[in-house]
Amino acid sequence: MVEQKRESFRVEFPRSYYPTITLQDKSFDVFDASEFGIKFYNASDSHFIQDKVINTTIIFPDNEQFNVKAKIVRIEKKFISIELLEALPLSKIREQHLLLIQKFSEKKSAL
Repeated sequence: MVEQKRESFRVEFPRSYYPTITLQDKSFDVFDASEFGIKFYNASDSHFIQDKVINTTIIFPDNEQFNVKAKIVRIEKKFISIELLEALPLSKIREQHLLLIQKFSEKKSAL
């Protein structure tokens, strides 16, 4: 069993159900999200600066969006991690988790 070391619950999204995050006038696919942080794919030539505070918008697949202030905390080759300075509602994170369970368990049971 894998021990959860994070302080908040994190939802990992499958490719067919990515939220998007918009910053620096570009949109990126979200790999995972929690109330306090987001990791997204850096599949472009965008340049990011660690510790920079940015304004961003996250748009979930149901088109609900949240404008939040965030700080870039980690820059990797394929991923950028940001700390949200304004938390996303925990209810939204839980809702996304339940939707993913429902959506993808239905596909498995149909096989």
